[in-house]
Parts: sequence; structure tokens; C-alpha cells
Amino acid sequence: MIELKELTIHVKDFMADAISLTVRPGEIHALIGPSGAGKTLILETIAGLYNPHSGNILIDKQDITEYPPEKRAFAYVPQDTSLFPHLSVEENILYGLKVVNKYITSELRNYIDRIIERLNIKHLTGRFPSRLSGGERQRVALARALAIQPKLILLDEPTSALDPSIREETCYLFKELHREFQFTALLVTHNFEEAFFLSDVFSILIDGRIKQTGKRKEVLYHPRDVSVARFLGVSNLFRGRIVEVKEDRVVIYWIDEKQTIIARRTFRDTWVKEGVDIFWGIRPEDVHIIKGEKKAKGQNLFHASLLAVYSGKNMHNLVTTLNIPSPLRGEGQGGGELRRYSDENAGSEVKISLRDTVLQRLQISSVDAIQICLIPEHIILLPYIST
Repeated sequence: MIELKELTIHVKDFMADAISLTVRPGEIHALIGPSGAGKTLILETIAGLYNPHSGNILIDKQDITEYPPEKRAFAYVPQDTSLFPHLSVEENILYGLKVVNKYITSELRNYIDRIIERLNIKHLTGRFPSRLSGGERQRVALARALAIQPKLILLDEPTSALDPSIREETCYLFKELHREFQFTALLVTHNFEEAFFLSDVFSILIDGRIKQTGKRKEVLYHPRDVSVARFLGVSNLFRGRIVEVKEDRVVIYWIDEKQTIIARRTFRDTWVKEGVDIFWGIRPEDVHIIKGEKKAKGQNLFHASLLAVYSGKNMHNLVTTLNIPSPLRGEGQGGGELRRYSDENAGSEVKISLRDTVLQRLQISSVDAIQICLIPEHIILLPYIST
């Protein structure tokens, strides 16, 4: 088991502070965060390229903080792969064994041959790195790391330099290799979608501090603060105030819209009390959209207008704005008259993500009347921090 205990690292004017995490045997742990958060610095410190100013690095409870890199039993795969240009692919793969003074037994040679075969680089073993593609260099670097049978593989943005198709293929291959060889890995990336595919446990690093650690659903649907929520794609974030707490239900006064919404309170929300100011949010993919003016059934329903649609490969990102009914409108007959809205009545923007098939089925345009539904179970409650 690999443990980081309260590591503090200073480099020039940047500091990573109080870094603590645990990587268990056979686990893939992802350290994710925006660019400039300190991810690579932490990885290089674990590898022994930097000395922490305080704190400890432990392997199976043994302190290795002062060990040189070659004594740590770690394999480090930097972002540029750092293959030796004057060595062939096979020589690059075997180089790490020389560094750690491992004698190549027939059993170890069979193990390495199996790695080479699984990574589909057998036909490349006589080539030099200059004659390899980016994906091939990445596979060679991974083979070199696995060859020494390390206690921990450190991976720095392992697919960032690859084309999208090669990146997807490499991710699947990485998972297959992990199933077969059961290695332990700590990877850093700013791509949280890739991290969720590759990893078991996640630590969110923002501004040199680990803000949250947990499994996929925990960090994705229960972020602990606004900075984590924003990084993980909760782009709909609003100010609110708790007006009622009753068992598993919370009534929130939506400050910008001057009306209330209902949210579900979980066991994690013990801090939620009546009268407390909060941020609340909902992920774009969790917002439901309903075509038509006729009042739908459900909670947290709002009339809205479609402002824009931004299309990706399989997903479409919609920007809507809430419509506030005009008080100047006369009474309708039988309560069925359509409401009138104007630009002056435009409310908060709410972003929605829809799959291609869903948008095609809805066939909505900017002239259509729509309603959006903020499902209580999908609303995220976050402590209010003044910004």
C-alpha cells in the first residue's frame, strides 16, 4: 500500500499543501484537476525527482521519503514518454531492469514477452523511437514500466498527446492490461471523463490542495464544494437559502428567481439547516426538457426559452433561459390561456445536455414553448462560500 501523508511541496511561487492519499494494492487511483493544479509536481515528488518540504511517502508503512528514485520500486511514465532515442524498443523496455539491478531469468523473460505481445509491439522491438507513432511510443513506455514489476506505476497524462481514436483504443487496452497483470497505478489527468473510465478511486486536486477523494458516484454526484462541482461539469450553479428541512426533503429559496424549489437531502447533507445560505446545482445531463406550453406534472417545473444549441459528436448542449410570467397579462379564460413572456422577463440560464437521438425526437427550436424540470433527486447541495 502506498501512502502520502501531509506532503507539502514548494517550487518557486507554487505550493502543493497537505497532500494525503492512499493507493491500495491492485488499485488505479486518479489524481485529477485543472491545468496548473500541481498534479505533475506531486507525481514527480512521489517518483523522487523533488524532495517535499514536509510530510512522508510510505510503502507498506515503510518511510521512503528520502530514498533516491532507483530505490523506490516505482515506475514513472512521463507525459513525453522519455524513451531513449539511441536505444531500440526492446532495449528501452529492458533498460529499467538494469537500473533496478534485476537479473533477467527465463520466467521474467516470459513475463516481458507476454507484455510485449499484449501491447502489440512485438513487430516494433527492433525499431528506434524516432520511427514510432505517438500511440506506439506510449505502449513502449508502458511496457518498460510494467517490465520491472513495480509496486506502483506513475502515469502523467497518459493519453493527452494521442489522437481521439488512438486515445480510446489505449484506454481500453490499459483496462485489459490491468485485469491481466493487476498492477497498482496512480495517474494524473485533467480529463475527468477519461479518469472515470480508467480508475477506481479519484482525488480532486485544485490549487495545490486535494479537495475530495472518493469513488465515481460519490465525487460525481456529491461534490463537497463549488470548485469541485465546477471542475466536474456542474455548470448550473445558483445561490439559494434553506427555508425548510423535513426528513429527506429540503425546500430552497432560489434567490435569483424569487421562488422555491424542492431538493432531496441525503445522509451527506448533515450541514444543511434552515436559514443557511447555500449554492445548489444540477448537472446539464440531469435537466429534463418538455416540449409544449401545457403545464406538465412534477416538481420544480419552469417555462423556458431555447437560446442556443451547441452540437458535439453524440451530445448537444442547449442553453435555455427561464421565463418569468408578466404581471401585466390579463386573466385567462378557464385558466388555460397561454402566458406571455418578453426579454424583460428573462430569468436564469439553465444548460441542458441531450443525446443526439433525444434531440431528434423532441425536434425543438427557438420558437417552441418548452418547460424544464429540475428533478429533486439530482439537485446538488453545496456550502456557500463568498466569492
